[in-house]
Amino acid sequence: VHAQVLPNRRAELSRKVATALVGTYGEQCRLIADRMAELFEAGADFEKAAQYRLMAAENSTRRFDDYGGIDHAKQGLALLRHLPESDHRLRLELRFSITLGILGSATEGFSSSKVESAYLRAEELSRRLEDSDHLFGASWGLWVNSLVRAQMAAALDRCQSMLQLAESTGKPEELAEAYSALGLT
Repeated sequence: VHAQVLPNRRAELSRKVATALVGTYGEQCRLIADRMAELFEAGADFEKAAQYRLMAAENSTRRFDDYGGIDHAKQGLALLRHLPESDHRLRLELRFSITLGILGSATEGFSSSKVESAYLRAEELSRRLEDSDHLFGASWGLWVNSLVRAQMAAALDRCQSMLQLAESTGKPEELAEAYSALGLT
C-alpha cells in the first residue's frame, strides 16, 4: 500500500501523523524522538525533524548509546542544509556541534581530529551568536584536545581565553574550571 501512495501524499500523511502525535502526546514525544524525526523528515518539515534529531541524540546519550547519538547528530546536521540561514538554524547547528564534540570524545578520544573539528565549529558559531555559555564549553573541549595532543602552547592559549571569558561573564563555576585548566596545563 505504501508504495502505491504518491510521494506528495506520503509527505502530507507523514506530517499529519507527526502533528497529531505531538498534539496528543505533547512533551512525551521526546521519548520517541527518533521516530518523530523520521515522520517530520518524510513530511519535509526539516526544522522539526532537526529538532527531534537533537532530542534523539540526547536520548541516546542518556542511554549510553554514544554511537547512536553521533548518528542522530549527523543526520540532524544534514537536515539543517534544507533550512535558510537564521539564528535559530545556527543555534541548532551549535548544539549538534557540541554534541558531536562530547560524543566524539567518548568514542574516539579527546585527541581526535573529528572532536577538534566539532569544537572549532562550535566555537565559531558561539562567537557569531554571541553565546558565551556554549563558547566556554567549546573552548574547554579545544583545551582538552590540545592538552591530550601535548600541544602545550595551544593548550595554554585556550586556558587564557577561557579565563578571560569566565572573568567577563563572572560565572564562578567557569572561573573555577578555567583556573583548574590553567593549573593542569
